[in-house]
Amino acid sequence: MLTFLQGESTLPPTITDIPWADAYKIGGGVDAVTGDVFDGSALSSTDTTPAKVGEGKISIKIIATEEEMEREIDVGASGSYNTGAVEISAEASYLNSVSYSATSLTVLAQVEISDTDYATIKDPALKTKAKSLLDSDQATFKKTYGDYFISGVKAGSLLSVVLRITAESESRLDDFKSKFSGSKGNLFSASGYANFKQAVSNSKTTFEQTVVHFGTKKGSVAPKTDDPEELLAWFKDNLEAARMRAYLTSYSSLDPDFDRTVPVAPAVFGEITALYKQVWLVESRFKTCPGDYANAYAHTFDTLTGEIRAAREELASDPSKIAGYATDLNSLKTELDEIYARYALYMSVKGAKSSVPKKDKEHDSGDTNIWHYGYDTWPGIATQISTTEQSYSEKWHIGHRTHTFDWGGSSKYMLVGFTVDSVWHSNNGSWKLTTSDPLLKDTASIYVSSEYDRGTNWKVKWHYVEAKDYQFD
Repeated sequence: MLTFLQGESTLPPTITDIPWADAYKIGGGVDAVTGDVFDGSALSSTDTTPAKVGEGKISIKIIATEEEMEREIDVGASGSYNTGAVEISAEASYLNSVSYSATSLTVLAQVEISDTDYATIKDPALKTKAKSLLDSDQATFKKTYGDYFISGVKAGSLLSVVLRITAESESRLDDFKSKFSGSKGNLFSASGYANFKQAVSNSKTTFEQTVVHFGTKKGSVAPKTDDPEELLAWFKDNLEAARMRAYLTSYSSLDPDFDRTVPVAPAVFGEITALYKQVWLVESRFKTCPGDYANAYAHTFDTLTGEIRAAREELASDPSKIAGYATDLNSLKTELDEIYARYALYMSVKGAKSSVPKKDKEHDSGDTNIWHYGYDTWPGIATQISTTEQSYSEKWHIGHRTHTFDWGGSSKYMLVGFTVDSVWHSNNGSWKLTTSDPLLKDTASIYVSSEYDRGTNWKVKWHYVEAKDYQFD
């Protein structure tokens, strides 16, 4: 816990469970304010006591919302003060395969085999030169060795099977969640995987699979199989534990005169942690963006995240930069989220195709006077649906009155729904489609006909979006 002072923070004696960074090494120093890592060690010895290797732990999670994704980021990428990772670590790289929207979610199946505790430095002590510097000039000592030394490491291996579920409607996705959550079991067993595939089949959803492994033998390649049980067997045969988590200890444990106070308000550290979480969230959305739309944002993403990494040392001393970067990240995330929203609409319209009548099938006016197919509204500014209304009415006439309602002809627009309205509820005649499977296409036609020797009155509404925003197949 932080001790609250006016514009200052008192750092805790230890910080645990920090994602291991490439620049870390046992005994090395870490600056909690700037995030700097120091190669030179202030310690006289960095020999460690061995840690105990634990048994494998299996976890199965569903990630379907931003809140659930944020919780997973806390698990895979949590950091404290300015020690968190700005870039996704190798251990947590599975996060870049997770996706979710109104019509998609991710099932995350993981096996972790890691140490039960930290391998820690035996009897840590300061070098004579480092002790002398701390006694004479603590500010210079901190600039040379930081606020903490890396006193321990937890190693292990992690197998992540990322199963991305896609549905053609929100109801089908809910159906999958219901069926899978009730019997998800252990996906790394034959019965558990069979239950998963049954839930996919019964809910009429589909899935794609990505396998990410960490802490395996160099050059090892996971087998090309969908079967998690087979993947688990391969994983166990190729274990080679890698460093996963760091344990940081304040130099105050070696010298009680070491000052753990830093001139940074507690709220600023909270904002830095939130900023890094936002970077990870945006990166995951960018890396799993449907279609080819991420290409348009690649330069913005690379530039923005590069600037944040470069400015890391300045964030604590210049909090205005945190706010500026947070605003830019939020703007980028909003645009990426809009793509996911359009993808959800696209998939829902695709699912609605099965309800559209076949070409030339006639529908008589009578008990039903309004027929609606597809969608005419969808939540969100990015998914606004336009509507064009056409009308046709005639008085009685010997024979039949007929008319064809035509829509489209321009590849600029894509049909997502249509509504046929028999304005006169009885004896108004009939209608039929004269084009096949019109949803998600750029042309459509509907033919109406009166009854013999009668007038008729029909309206058709065409609901459409700009095609350039819905290129997902």
